[in-house]
Amino acid sequence: MSPWPAVALDLLVGGATAVAVGTGAVPWGGLVGSTVGLYLTGLSRPSALAQRSGRRRRLVATGIAAVFSGFWAAETDPSDSAHTAVAVQALALFAVCVGWRAIYMLQRSRHPRLPLVLVGGGTRAHDLLDRPRGLVDGRVEIVAFVPLDESARSFPVPIHRGLKGLAALCRQLGTRTVLVELDRNLDPTEAAALAGLAEHGVRVTTTSELSEAGVLATHSLPHRWTVDVVGRISRPGAAAAKRALDLAIASVGLACLAAMLPLLWLVTRLDSPGPLFFTQPRVGRAGRTFRIYKIRTMSSAPGGAWTAAADPRITRIGRLLRRTRIDELPQFYNVLRGEMSVVGPRPEQPALASELQARIPTYGYRHLVRPGITGWAQINCGYAGSVDESIDKLSYDLFYVEHHGVLIDLGILLRTGFVMLAGIGAR
Repeated sequence: MSPWPAVALDLLVGGATAVAVGTGAVPWGGLVGSTVGLYLTGLSRPSALAQRSGRRRRLVATGIAAVFSGFWAAETDPSDSAHTAVAVQALALFAVCVGWRAIYMLQRSRHPRLPLVLVGGGTRAHDLLDRPRGLVDGRVEIVAFVPLDESARSFPVPIHRGLKGLAALCRQLGTRTVLVELDRNLDPTEAAALAGLAEHGVRVTTTSELSEAGVLATHSLPHRWTVDVVGRISRPGAAAAKRALDLAIASVGLACLAAMLPLLWLVTRLDSPGPLFFTQPRVGRAGRTFRIYKIRTMSSAPGGAWTAAADPRITRIGRLLRRTRIDELPQFYNVLRGEMSVVGPRPEQPALASELQARIPTYGYRHLVRPGITGWAQINCGYAGSVDESIDKLSYDLFYVEHHGVLIDLGILLRTGFVMLAGIGAR
């Protein structure tokens, strides 16, 4: 989740540009606004520019933040009071902060994929062969597989049996990287053979090193991952602090909902017949089912189906409520009841959860914590409308499960507000 590498480069490159653009406070205001805006919209990761979903809105929101910060800074420096000059200087800093990310991704896209040899076995290695997504933004290519277990299945890449001659295989394939993925610990002989690759200039790595920052490889969880996460969740102080934050935010959210109820009832009723509230079973913590509350946004109740981008069931008012996330406000009642948290993985319908559990062995780990109204996956991926998109979201959900706590919740809430204003990720 850390944006610090990108922020450091923003300050280095953007700071130099700020000096060149002007000597007043406006360029520095534009730099601060751009950097903060890029973080809040999720564009602090250069790879996020490659994601088409919501990219235009994220860029527009960041540009507005840069200009706003420039005008705010101009109030402290009368010499920079010309509106045109303020906008130009602030947008120049915005262009620099976005530009180096775009150049980085352009150069990266032109480079060949990183070839590597996969060594391992079991479910993790097999899943990685089928879906090498999430590793260095997908810029890797598995060119050979060295199985350490017996399997009758066919593989989409050449097979090399045994670790003997692995260094020669790497030279033949033109790679200096070996990725180890195994459901068990290496025995001493295997460990010694892999350690000997260093003498031939071959690097041995793991999926955790090649995974994109802010995600956790869904096919690869360390052996002690579950125990460590459960231990962190069971700490009474951390749990009490998170619950206190939930209760405080839920109280404010329900007060806002109460003030809006008459208008919401009127516009919803005029748009389509039916009740104001909509309830549906969802899967929560520890796999327990509960009923989630929402403002009705469809003319007919969904049942175990993905919501399409232009779903005909969504009403005209419902589309507006979904885009502004107003339809989610009743879920603060679920938070008050302890069924949900303000921040956490989004709860799924039982039928879809069962389908995903059957397809993704690690899916159930997202139920170690309470589901949330917003979450780390929500602000980075938006809505998932298929199994493939759910797998991508799961990598973010598991990252949150591993690092969850009040501090990351506060960061997600800040970014959620910015994402909502920009209308990103709703469906």
